[in-house]
Amino acid sequence: MIESVLYRLLRKGYQARIADTGREALEMIRDVDLVLLDLDLPDIEGVEACRRLRASGTTPVIAFAASGREPDRVLALQAGADDCVTKSCPRRRSWPGSRR
Repeated sequence: MIESVLYRLLRKGYQARIADTGREALEMIRDVDLVLLDLDLPDIEGVEACRRLRASGTTPVIAFAASGREPDRVLALQAGADDCVTKSCPRRRSWPGSRR
């Protein structure tokens, strides 16, 4: 999913970088205008990473939680995320002449 978001941002003319871990994201925070934070991190609890990002400054944080994990969304908002949205897979499009 992140590669798709990165591609779209770059295509629209934004500068964007990917941090593969929470620690890497925390190191980048000084150099960015917005953080898109996946709560499923390999090294740090996502909500804890959100808390640390918020404590390090006022950079806006939008968190992404797995579909169906409402408690994660609430915890991210309580940890200081400006918003928390659900990660979801796009629906398969029905093309003219195709069968579903």
